Amino acid sequence: MSQLEKTLNIFSNSNDATPYEIHGYDHFDDRVIYMKVFMSNDAKFVHDKLIDELSSINYINFDSHDGKDKIFHVTISSKK
Repeated sequence: MSQLEKTLNIFSNSNDATPYEIHGYDHFDDRVIYMKVFMSNDAKFVHDKLIDELSSINYINFDSHDGKDKIFHVTISSKK
């Protein structure tokens, strides 16, 4: 089992699922249409813990759009 698999297995076994809501639409420029995701405080806390755990793996690096302060969304359509 890889370090990533071990980390995710331990994390998922030691953290409960947390609530979030998906509603409303928005866009990034003319490139992406998405639905807005509204994280509960508990969900944001668990997300940030996961980012910390994954960041401890030497080949995983998050930029500002993918780390703790991202815009949570579900992409519907992208020009890519």
